[in-house]
Amino acid sequence: MLYQMNDIILALFFIAGSLLFFKESTSFYGSILFLIGSFQLLIRPLIMISREIHIRNIKNR
Repeated sequence: MLYQMNDIILALFFIAGSLLFFKESTSFYGSILFLIGSFQLLIRPLIMISREIHIRNIKNR
């Protein structure tokens, strides 16, 4: 569920960033949203790694 929530928020940041690039006066804010979205791309594998560790710990009990 956490993985899907991150993907939805990630998509919203990139959509909003794209819309803000239509006007030159808001392109700075679009860049900020793209940067935040890029950090969220980093969060995706971290979520999967933490899930795998959690599952491995449960199996080892």
